[in-house]
Order: sequence, then structure tokens, then C-alpha cells
Amino acid sequence: KDECLIGSHQCSRHSQCINTEGSYTCRCLDEYFGNG
Repeated sequence: KDECLIGSHQCSRHSQCINTEGSYTCRCLDEYFGNG
């Protein structure tokens, strides 16, 4: 399943959800930093 597509991720609204096999990662948007 694609957590990013279905909205079940826990990424901040200031980050981009990136789907990975079996999971996802969060990448901070420009001008933001942290753990997503």
C-alpha cells in the first residue's frame, strides 16, 4: 500500500511524504528542517 497516497502517513504538513517499499519517509520542504 502507498501510505502517502491514502493519507495514512505521519509526515508534518511542512514535509513531503515519499513512498518506499513497505513504508514511507518524510522529507522536509525547502526552508524547513527536522525529522519530518
